Amino acid sequence: MSQPAVLAAATTLTFSLTTTSPCGARTGTLVSRRAASEKEMRIQTPNLITSTSRGVVPHLSRDHHRESAAIKWVNVPFENFLEQNPPLPLLQPGATPLHTLLGFTPSSHLLALTARDPGAAHDMPPNSHTYINVSTLRGVRKLTPEAWREYAARSRPDVVFALSDTPYTDPPYSQKRLTKSIERSTAWLAGMLRTAPALLPPTEIGKRGKGKQVSLTSTSSDPPPPLPPVLVHLAGGTSPAARKAFAASLSEPLYGPEADALAPLRTLDEGVSGYVVDLVPLKLELAAAARKVGASSSAGADEAAPAKAPPASEPPIQTTPDYELIAPLVLSSLSVLPSFSSSSSQPSPKPLIITNPTSPHEMLYYITHLGADMLGASWAQRAADIGVALDFEFPVRTRAGQREYWKREIGHNLYEKWYALDFGAFAGSFRGAGEVGEKDDDIPVCPCAACSPVVVGVDGRLFHGADEPSYTAEGSPIVSSTTTSSSSSTVSASDSSPTNKATPTYRPPHTRAYVHHLLHTHEMGAHALLALHNLAVVNAFMKAVRCVLETSAAQQTQNLWDQEVALFMRTYADPTTSGLFGEAERRWKEVDLARGKGRLAREREKELSEDGKVGQGEGDEQCELEEI
Repeated sequence: MSQPAVLAAATTLTFSLTTTSPCGARTGTLVSRRAASEKEMRIQTPNLITSTSRGVVPHLSRDHHRESAAIKWVNVPFENFLEQNPPLPLLQPGATPLHTLLGFTPSSHLLALTARDPGAAHDMPPNSHTYINVSTLRGVRKLTPEAWREYAARSRPDVVFALSDTPYTDPPYSQKRLTKSIERSTAWLAGMLRTAPALLPPTEIGKRGKGKQVSLTSTSSDPPPPLPPVLVHLAGGTSPAARKAFAASLSEPLYGPEADALAPLRTLDEGVSGYVVDLVPLKLELAAAARKVGASSSAGADEAAPAKAPPASEPPIQTTPDYELIAPLVLSSLSVLPSFSSSSSQPSPKPLIITNPTSPHEMLYYITHLGADMLGASWAQRAADIGVALDFEFPVRTRAGQREYWKREIGHNLYEKWYALDFGAFAGSFRGAGEVGEKDDDIPVCPCAACSPVVVGVDGRLFHGADEPSYTAEGSPIVSSTTTSSSSSTVSASDSSPTNKATPTYRPPHTRAYVHHLLHTHEMGAHALLALHNLAVVNAFMKAVRCVLETSAAQQTQNLWDQEVALFMRTYADPTTSGLFGEAERRWKEVDLARGKGRLAREREKELSEDGKVGQGEGDEQCELEEI
């Protein structure tokens, strides 16, 4: 009996390093190439990952995607489409159905398909050995490994995340639960790398009969669809031993029927194109462990000194940042993987993807101690949701005689009332493209639509992509009828603008006062401007990180990188501990509830509470007068 051929990839994902450190601060290049296209997409690392909701970058349109150089790697959670049967991407025709449906350009945007949203932290029902639970707008759905492989093959993303049995029930988890998680994740990865039978028509996928899901395969002789490059989650939770066991299972030699089914792969690791670390479940476990320790400490203090013991409901004070606790856990996984081995015979390097860090401080820590290559920027997108305009730089520019007695915030909460008359640009660390000559030449330019808005063509026509005369499926540069532009045969996701167009004319930057007004009047344009600006700031941050790493490598010393990171940590306050994001979210909720259903009742309740405080004060004063 002949062995089944290994599944051919729809796209290839290659990764090369420009530094020699396999596990540490490093730079590299990710290259994605589709089999039927001569064009390739290059992403310089370290770089950022853009998050989506229902396949759309929040607040942004398709025009914004094409104009923003910050949007390159895009994570698309597939659970958002599972409310319908069959899922909407499966009904889209063409060679790149997911890109076409969501409005992304295949040569400029790398779409990574995930089963669940890596930033979701809500509780979920426990998984089974045959499915995981995913969250949709219509409730919880069950997703089997076979269905996931089918969806990934039909949607044709650039990369796909393998299913992982990550528990989202209340932590902590027992050793038995961790063992199940490792075994299921390994088995599901092996099943995804196997050759799949031919597909059913899209209308037959996911049909149910008498409570059972029908098979997703048919007996036709059609060749199986190509599978995108597969990324695997490093499972094991907060147990170093469990993480090592899972990583070791990836590099163990295959034997027996499993080896025949996966031939010519000798190990599971050979079929994996990269590794993923989801931070949200790790942080949930660490927080649960901290609460448990705090509760036990409070109980012990109650017995020893009941009068001075704090209430058990108070959260424990954690002085160590959670990313300093997570890094050793990830290192326990990486130390077993051949791609991160320090031996001279190591195989080709593979990228390390970190999802959902919460600050630039955390990103720098993972780049320094783990060698992270792609890091999520969802925290910057969330900052745009709550009205924060980012304003920080790396490396930090120091001026002669400048002394600071407190740390700077990394952004501005534009909901605050003192921004009502602030007519400055979003960020003092950057200047607009229309401000050349007005500020210091050493201040970098922010290319976002908020800081560098472009004047519309003299003919007054504003094209939106598909309606422009020179539109193509790959996306054409936006040009006016009086200008011409030349297109290049090579398109890449560089740090310059992804489109080639005539030199534009820029207007002055939008001001903080303007966006303050938009935020308080519930205008959607405020969040669109903030999202574009924040992504541009993080993109400039990652570009500067690569420059410092390259300079440090050229000098063959780590001191430069360590000094710049230490200076950044001393200069800027972490927004998760300084209260910037917390206060901004509070003000955002106040403005959000200022209008809409129940507004009059809320205002009346607020007036009564204020009247009660005043009346209570007057009553106390009257009692004091009577006593006198």
